[in-house]
Parts: sequence; C-alpha cells; structure tokens
Amino acid sequence: MKGPNLHQKLWGIALAVGIIAGLWQVSVLLYQNSPLSVSFPLTNIGIAAFIGWSSFCLLGSRKSDFLKGVSHNYVGVLWGMAMVALWTLIGRDGWQNYLGAFIGIGLGGAGIVLTANIRYLNSLPAMFLGSTAFVACGGVFTFPVLFTTFLGLALGAVLGIVSGSLGNFFNHKFFKEKSK
Repeated sequence: MKGPNLHQKLWGIALAVGIIAGLWQVSVLLYQNSPLSVSFPLTNIGIAAFIGWSSFCLLGSRKSDFLKGVSHNYVGVLWGMAMVALWTLIGRDGWQNYLGAFIGIGLGGAGIVLTANIRYLNSLPAMFLGSTAFVACGGVFTFPVLFTTFLGLALGAVLGIVSGSLGNFFNHKFFKEKSK
C-alpha cells in the first residue's frame, strides 16, 4: 500500500503516532475522571508528554536519544523556573509586573540561548519546549506542578520510543516498498 506524495516510511509512523496519541489522551482523560486525580492531580500531564514527545522526535527519535531529549527538556524547565522566579520577584503589580515579565522572560530566554553553547545541550527548541511545559503545567513551585512537568516530559520521550518501534513494525508488515 502506498499513498501519493508521502515518504514510504511515514505511513507506518503516522499510523503508530495516531494510535498512541489517541490512547495516551484517553488514558489522561480516564485518570482525570478518577478518584485518584483528586488526591494526586497531574494537571496537564498530557500536554507535558506531547511536548516531551515532540522534543524526542526533534532530537533524533532513536532509543539512544531518550536521555538527550529529556536532559534538554529538563534544562528548559530549570530556565522556565528561573523566568517565573525573576518575574515574581520583580513584578508585584502595576508597571512592576510588566518590568518583571520583561526581565524574567528576557533573561531566561537569553539564558537558554547561551546554554546552547554547551556541547550536549545544543537544541534551542527542545529547551524552550521544556520551559513551556513548566508553564503549561502551572508554572508554580509546588511538588504537583514540578512532578507533573518532569514526569510528563519523560513519558513523552517514552511515547516517542514506542511510536517509533510500532511505526517500524507497521512499515515492515503493511507498507513494504514493492520492488520494481
């Protein structure tokens, strides 16, 4: 089976990503509607996981890229925490809030760019995605927010590994190129 104008290997990956993304979101919804979520909320873990999955794919999509993706995201989370801390420290109310936002986000963004000079942390997008995950999960310094952010990013990389493996399986089983 071959579709028009689509790289042969993308068929299996597309099918795998669709299945796993759908199952992941259903599992997030089931958790959110369970009694466990009241005592142990994992607010926006689905978003954090999709961000981690994206970073994993950005950095190579191989099992060996797991630590690379997670480390870039985690450094980004630390920069996101620095951004929020500076903003909160400076931006009380009124014009100070705008100044705090400018300084916090500005210095944090510059810090991410400068961090990319470190040999093993050279992916700006993955670090910015990590800081985004922290903000998306609540952007406050509480255990539930930090736990959800870090866990979600790691689970996203795992989803990336699973989707790659399943995609390769689908390609091998169903979408073989026909020899001419």
